[in-house]
Amino acid sequence: MTKRTLLAILFLALLMGGGYGCMASGSGSAGANARDEALEHMRQKYGIKFTYYGPWGAGAANSAYTFLAEAEGYPGFQVATQVDKYRETNKIFSDGFLAVKYWNDTKNFILGCATSVFGNAKVISAPELSCQSASLPADASFSEYLADRTSALTATIVVGEGSFSGKEQAQELAELIAESGARYLLSLSVIKDSDFLDNWATVGEFVSHKYDSFGCNISNSSGAIKIDWNEGN
Repeated sequence: MTKRTLLAILFLALLMGGGYGCMASGSGSAGANARDEALEHMRQKYGIKFTYYGPWGAGAANSAYTFLAEAEGYPGFQVATQVDKYRETNKIFSDGFLAVKYWNDTKNFILGCATSVFGNAKVISAPELSCQSASLPADASFSEYLADRTSALTATIVVGEGSFSGKEQAQELAELIAESGARYLLSLSVIKDSDFLDNWATVGEFVSHKYDSFGCNISNSSGAIKIDWNEGN
């Protein structure tokens, strides 16, 4: 695996595990009150119970308080939660519950796009730790969730060398996913067919195998598709 590919994958892992769009966490009694109000707001919005999981965010901000919550019925997943104007009465609540709710749909959507381009592919992903638009309704459809560009979809797509015929496939994949209106940051890794047969559930497990690979980062974060190939490929 090239150094640049490894760094790209690790960067993607940080995005998947550390949040992509929310502000930093606040503290003190005002933050605790905002936390309780946010949990109640989500309970009323989605009709299920949410509990505080732990702090989230780097540092503190005067205008926002962020934390992680867990949603009833979705064990093992954390929901990014943000309260803007958390010291005021006119608080603005946003959360990332739909990323958890639609995680399997999102993974299958990306896998379907990749499979249609390469014939055979694997997708490694986790629910994005980021907040969707505060205006997105609780009953938003999957297509509405995809088209909400407040946060970005992230995933690592892995294909075997036998399925890769040229760089134009990355462009085709990028355009196919972009048709949904989604904002995204994806990593494409091409490895030996024999290595492709191995099993990995997370980006960390995939990286630990230290495969020889090449590939690119594919993004559509500003309305324009960008593909950044590894040096020498």
